[in-house]
Amino acid sequence: MRRWWRYGLPALLLLALVAVLCLPASERGSRWLLARVPGLTVEDFRGRLLGDWTATTLRWQSAGTQVRLEQLRVVNRLSCLREAALCLDELSAARLQLELPPTADERDTAPLSLPEIRLPLAVRVARLQLASLAINGIEQLHDLALSASLDRRGLQLAAVDLQRPGLRLSVSELSLQPHGDWPLRARAQLQLPAVDERPWLLDVELEGLLLQRLQLVARSQGYLQGRLSGWLSPLVKGVPLALELEASDFRALASLPPSLEFKAIALKASGNLREGG
Repeated sequence: MRRWWRYGLPALLLLALVAVLCLPASERGSRWLLARVPGLTVEDFRGRLLGDWTATTLRWQSAGTQVRLEQLRVVNRLSCLREAALCLDELSAARLQLELPPTADERDTAPLSLPEIRLPLAVRVARLQLASLAINGIEQLHDLALSASLDRRGLQLAAVDLQRPGLRLSVSELSLQPHGDWPLRARAQLQLPAVDERPWLLDVELEGLLLQRLQLVARSQGYLQGRLSGWLSPLVKGVPLALELEASDFRALASLPPSLEFKAIALKASGNLREGG
C-alpha cells in the first residue's frame, strides 16, 4: 500500500494532468473544452486550440451582454509556452458585434474603477485584424490592424491603424499598465474629414493616469493650423475637462474674403461633456 501511495498515486495524477493538457492539442478535445464554457456557442470549429483554428461564428452571452465574432481565425505558436508566453501570430475576424445592456443615467461623478490585470502568461499578438466592429447595431470602426504585447511591463501597442466613416487613426505608440491608476502614454495621428477640400490632421499626445487625469497635446495641420492642450478625465462620469486652443491664420472657407480671416485665435473651455462648460 505504501508503494502505491508513493509511486502509483503520483503517476496517476501525472497521467491525468497529461490527459487534460492534451485536450486542447486535438480537435476533438478542443471541441469538448469549448462546449464546457458557459454561454459559449461555436459553429463550424476546425483545428486545435493549441495550434491553428478557425470558426465560422463564435457567440457568447451573459447577463444581457452578447458577443458575436464572425469568420474567426487564430494562429498560435506553442514554442512560446517555454518562455511563459502565449504567442498569437494571427488573430483575425471579419466582424465583431457587441450587444450591451442599457446603462442607468447616473449623475454620480465618481471615477470608474478598473480591475488589476496581472496575467500568469505574457501575451504577444503579431497581427490582429478586425474588418468591422459594431456596438448595439451601430458600426464604430472598420479595418482595424495592430500588433500588441501584454506582460509585466503592461500593454504595448504598435502599428495600430483603424478607420471609421470619415476618420482614420494611426497609433505609433501606446503604453498602458493595467493596474494601479492605469498609467498611460500614447502618440497618434488622427485624420479628420477634409473641409473645403483642405485636409485636416491632428498629431495627438496623451500622458497621465487613466483612472484620474490625462494631459493632452494636439497639433493641428491643414484646415486649422494650431495647438490644443489641456487635460481630461475620460473615465469620470460626464468626462470633465479643461482645454485651450491657439490657432493662427484661420479662414473657415476659402471662398470667404480675406477680411474674414482670423490672424490669431485663443479659446478656453472647461466643464464636462454632459453639462457643458
